[in-house]
Amino acid sequence: MAAVTNFVGLTICRFLLGAFEADFFPGVVYFMSLWYPRKMQAVRLSVFWSFSALAGTFGGLIAYGIGQIKSSQVAHWQLIFIIEGFPTILMAVCCWFLLPDSPEQARFLSAEQRQLEIELIAEDSGASHNHLFSWLQVKSIFTDWKTYTYGIIYLTGSIAVQGVTLFLPSVIVGSGKWTPVQSQLMTRPPYVVAFIITILLSRSSD
Repeated sequence: MAAVTNFVGLTICRFLLGAFEADFFPGVVYFMSLWYPRKMQAVRLSVFWSFSALAGTFGGLIAYGIGQIKSSQVAHWQLIFIIEGFPTILMAVCCWFLLPDSPEQARFLSAEQRQLEIELIAEDSGASHNHLFSWLQVKSIFTDWKTYTYGIIYLTGSIAVQGVTLFLPSVIVGSGKWTPVQSQLMTRPPYVVAFIITILLSRSSD
């Protein structure tokens, strides 16, 4: 993203970023289901989700700090992509080598702990623990009204979240009270509130 020089390049990079990022959250939900029974997932997923709000808090702070860097060769928006993108790439590489795919491959568990975990998930999952492909299961997904209800909830929620994430700095600058750099600091309070509320509400989910 930091290397683009025109609108076409920006559009292509943003499309590819979204395409590769789209399976991240569903992947995390699936990964959690391999480790925790359903009654224990809501709080843990809420903690994971709340960190996106916490990231927004630090993102604004980091963006403000980057805005103080004096550079004639690299624009501030390019520095944001470079500085904030590098840890993400590094973490992805670490996860590829260190994160086990399932409890069966978890080296940090003893043999007894591993077996207990496998039995717990199998008992909670029931028939869904069967990894054999079935067209009946595929059909059940597309004919279940809850699938579409959840999709609508997630879509509308994402529109609101992304709207705030993408346009809040511009809205703050448009008020005429703060500079573009200062607006990055002013984006922090909503994310702090969102982080706290998400954690508190998650306690009533499981």
